[in-house]
Amino acid sequence: MELSVESSVESSVESSVPTLGIVSNVKTQEDINLLEKIQFSIEKMTQYHQVQILKLLQTIEENVVFNENRYGVFINMCDLSDATLKQLQEYIEYVLKQEKQLDCIENQKNEYRATYFKS
Repeated sequence: MELSVESSVESSVESSVPTLGIVSNVKTQEDINLLEKIQFSIEKMTQYHQVQILKLLQTIEENVVFNENRYGVFINMCDLSDATLKQLQEYIEYVLKQEKQLDCIENQKNEYRATYFKS
């Protein structure tokens, strides 16, 4: 599953701030950076966690349009509410924290194995 952020540059000379998609409820460069950060974090996740995010979006966001083709599922993240984006961030942070803890436990297990169970 991939989430894409569609961006285009405004045609006015005064503003060079990119806008996202058709519905432009995202107005600042900071918002765009946040969406891109979420997008890249989700793209780096395993397929299992990507499917969980899709299920999460289906349950909390009623009007989200999912576009699916052979390359994955695409969502216009500009259509997501601030509350939904916050929940996505919380889930991403949870997954990253969980992976860190598992890596730490795995490293500790390998240290014990090397120390106490030498072949």
